[in-house]
This record gives sequence, structure tokens and C-alpha cells, in this order.
Amino acid sequence: MTQTPTPTTLTPGGHTHSNTPFSPRVRDRVLEFKKGIKRDPASFAVLKDNKQWDSVHRTLKAQTCYQDVDDVLDLSYVPNTAEDIALFDEKQKYMYSVLKQILQTDEGKVIVRSHDADRNAQLIYAEFLQVMTQSTEAMMDSGELLSYLTTTKISDGSWRGTTKAFLLNWIDKLRIYYELTPVADRLSENTQRTLLQNAVIGLNALRQVQINSNLQKATHGAALTFAQYRTLLLNSATGYDKQSDKPNSNGKPRRSVFNSETLFEDHDKTFESNYDVDTTADELLVYAMNQRERPQFKSGSRMPIARWKALSEQAKQIWDTMADDDKALILALQEKRKEAPQSDQSKFSVNTHTSTLTQDIP
Repeated sequence: MTQTPTPTTLTPGGHTHSNTPFSPRVRDRVLEFKKGIKRDPASFAVLKDNKQWDSVHRTLKAQTCYQDVDDVLDLSYVPNTAEDIALFDEKQKYMYSVLKQILQTDEGKVIVRSHDADRNAQLIYAEFLQVMTQSTEAMMDSGELLSYLTTTKISDGSWRGTTKAFLLNWIDKLRIYYELTPVADRLSENTQRTLLQNAVIGLNALRQVQINSNLQKATHGAALTFAQYRTLLLNSATGYDKQSDKPNSNGKPRRSVFNSETLFEDHDKTFESNYDVDTTADELLVYAMNQRERPQFKSGSRMPIARWKALSEQAKQIWDTMADDDKALILALQEKRKEAPQSDQSKFSVNTHTSTLTQDIP
């Protein structure tokens, strides 16, 4: 039997090209994973305190998605084919090293160490997620968040920052509360809107939003949704902060929105740092409690810390015995003297001297 030769094609330049069908190269997904994008465990945030879980967890989900290992965080994912199983095993190895590095709380260390033999990163994540969302500590955190959402008010003087930052912080705390709460126990949309309305009571600049909401319900028979009400509040707060000149050059507010003290307050260290969206609920609650318990002083009766330190001990004792009204009067007179034009002071001195001379003339 004569074998038929393989047909060839002459190409420009005298080269020959075989017409034999080309077999595609088999794709090796495991090899592609190993040689793919650079995966760096240092890209993940470290959890040293359970209160950091929200921030660390968001970074964990973002990085696993970027590094193509998010299957490990999908608790319902089960590989089927031999190739899927081999690929998932490589992802498990990598994520085990990540979780071993970032879970530095006592609970995290115990859970990771209990899987030293199987290095099942998916199971480690599932067990730790249960601790952070269903444990007694998680329920206490949920209760603390609910307490903040239901009691905080921007007008009580406990917020240090802009009006918009207050609203964003409140909205973010609601998100965290949702993640810690079973679906059946979550707040209804009407309840969310009512709580947010209560939180901004006392700020006249945002009253118009509530008026518009009531008008919407009276006219169309339906109240604004929580999302609509939230958007209107944020827009109004942005305008209010800008008109009040609250933010400074670096984007942070200069002072508290509701602080009524305008003079002699450089001794108040609370204005050195301002709250933002990442300020925790427990920090806000503790500060609000301290604000309610701290002594109340009459506006304008507090001396700057530099001036206070310059006084003698005897002068400090005398000052502490004076009434706030007298302190405010003395400080206000001192401030007026500083602000008076030099020409007015000279004129006043000359006139006084002239008047005195006139009285001495017989």
C-alpha cells in the first residue's frame, strides 16, 4: 500500500507550509494559576482586634477577588471535576497562608491552628465568620450599634466633625448592623427613615428635607424611600457645611458643628481630631457619655490653656473661686482691648488726661 504524501504549499520566499491539521495545546489551569498574577499575602489587612473586622473583611473580599482566589470565601462552592479540584487545592494552600498571617486575634489563632493538618482555608473562613456574626460578642456588638443608631443626635454636641460626615458615619453603622443581624430581624425601611430623622433633629438646616418628605406624603400618598431621604439629607448637609465654612484646606472640619464657644477654647483638646465615617460606635457612645457628665461652663468663661499655665498658683486658686459670669466679663474686656484700634486707645488716653487736667484747674 502506497502512503499518500502530505500536501504542502509553497509560500513567498520559497518556504513550504504543511497543511497537516494543528492540534490545540491543552490548557493547564493549575499551571496558569501558579504563573499568573503576583499574589502577595502582604496585600491583606491584619486583624488584631475584633472591632477591626469590618474593615479587614472588606479588604479580604476585595483582595481575594483581585487575586482570583475568591472561590475560597464562597462557602457554597464545591469543585466537581478533577481539574477544578486540583486548582481549588492550590487556592486553598495560598489562602491558608493568608489567613494564618492576618487572623491574629485569639479566636482566629485557635481556629487556624485547629486546621494545621488539613489546611482547609474555606472551613477556617466559615468558622471565623460564624464567630464574628453569630457569637455572643457579635450579638453585643449588634446591640451596641442599635443603641447608637437609635439614640445619637447631631444636636447633642457629641459629634466632632461636619454634618455630612455625621450622616455618612450613621449610614455606615447601619450597614454594619445589617451584616451582623439576621434578615428577619433587620429594621424596616420606614424604621430606618424614622431613626435617621431623629438623628438629625435640632439642625434647622436639614428641617426642609423633613418638610419636603411630609409634603411628598401628603401630595402623593407615599413617603420618600429611605434611599431618597438619605440622598436629600446628604445634599443639604453638603450645602450647609460649605456655607458654614466647616472644612479646612485638608478636607477635615475645623471645629464641631454645634460648638457655641467662639473665644478662648484652644485648651479644649477635643478639636485636635475629628470624627469621620470610620469612627466606631463605641467611641462615639463613650464620648457622648463623657460630654453629658463633664462640667458645663458658661460660654466665654474659659481661659486659654497657655494663659492659664502662665498664672501663679495663687492666681489660679483665686480664678477658680470666681463665678462664670465674672470670668466671662473679664475675658471679654481683655478681648475688646486687643481688638480696639490703636488710634482709638490713644485718643481715649489723651482725652482722659485732658479731662483730669481740667478738673485740677481751679
